[in-house]
Parts: sequence; structure tokens; C-alpha cells
Amino acid sequence: MKKINRFEGVLALGLGLAIVSCGAAKPFSENREYVHSVFKTRTACRVSQREMPDLNCFPSLKLTKDGKAELIVTDVVNHGTYYVFEKTLTIEFEPYSEVGDTLTFTLSDDGKSATNDKGQTFERQEH
Repeated sequence: MKKINRFEGVLALGLGLAIVSCGAAKPFSENREYVHSVFKTRTACRVSQREMPDLNCFPSLKLTKDGKAELIVTDVVNHGTYYVFEKTLTIEFEPYSEVGDTLTFTLSDDGKSATNDKGQTFERQEH
């Protein structure tokens, strides 16, 4: 076992801190909203809603610049917090959400879409 001298230990600690601080996960600098279309057309949505009146054809995801997240899949608002690291968006939900504890999305290069690990793509809405 190699004995580490004091200089090597301080250098390793300093490098570790530098690596962590270079790529910090953080929220977006502006509020964002993304929407997923369950059906290709609004007509297909309306036809399906005849049999399932509570069907939400357009689940939405709202992200605030202060790190708060709201995901509406059915008629329930799931609250949580989020952060972005490189192209990965991670949302940690409050207990008892209908979507579980955590959801992860991969952001497109231009940030105009976010795809979750189930392959569902949410498109960014411009206001």
C-alpha cells in the first residue's frame, strides 16, 4: 500500500473540488414549459376521449428558474424539484406522486425537446 504524503493529499483534494465545481447541476436560467402529444392529431385525441373522458392528451411539464417542477400526466399536479447537468434533466418528486420518485429526461442539443426514459418526447412551448 502506497503511503500518500501531505502534498499529494492536498493536490488530490484540490483537484476533486475543481472537478465538482466545474460541472455543477443547476436549474434553467429561465422558466420553461414542455408538452407531450399522446396522439398525432387533436381529432384522434377527441375520439379517444369519448371512451375515456378523463384522458389528458397533452401531459405538460413546467420548470421554473428557481428549480421547481410540475408535471401533469392525468389531472394530478405532481410537484418536485429539478436540476440539469449537461443534457440530462432530472426531476425528484414529492412523496406519493403518481409518477414515482424520480424522472430523467435527455434534452435535445437545442433544448427544444426533452425525451424521458420511456421514449416520450415533450416539446418546448414558446410563449
